[in-house]
Amino acid sequence: MSVSTAWRDRLHERWSALAPRDQRALRIGGIALAVLLPVLLAWRIHEGLAARRLELAESRALVADAGRRVAARLAAGADITTDAAGGAAGGAATQARVVRAAARAGIDAASMTIEPLDGDRLRLGLRDAPYEALTTLLGALARWEGITVVSADIARTGPGRVEAALVLRAP
Repeated sequence: MSVSTAWRDRLHERWSALAPRDQRALRIGGIALAVLLPVLLAWRIHEGLAARRLELAESRALVADAGRRVAARLAAGADITTDAAGGAAGGAATQARVVRAAARAGIDAASMTIEPLDGDRLRLGLRDAPYEALTTLLGALARWEGITVVSADIARTGPGRVEAALVLRAP
């Protein structure tokens, strides 16, 4: 006798030992489970696809916005690769993007200091900021704004709180 046959025989014996009411309840439960599991799986896939579509739409909007800004600068006669005056304006725009991203991440503007550095870099200082908000901010800056971290000095100030000095580079 094989293992599967022995297992099937024991299962059949247990099923036969159940009262008819219990057998009926198990059948109904099995049918309900067989119907609900695919529905729940389909719902979860649908939710995931909806989130991905939203992320894709946001990405397309960011790309379109960047394209409009480049086209406007080119139409104005600016050389987008070597325009020194645009660097200062770009620094202000980068600062504004960092401030907006920090506000969305839940970082209080009063706890931030922003100092422009040479070229396309700036220094961001945070005092007593939530660590989760800092990681959310860094992820948002890298993913949506294209801003990268050149250097970071992060120190714990309390449970879940940090003090950070970051040097950021704009694209």
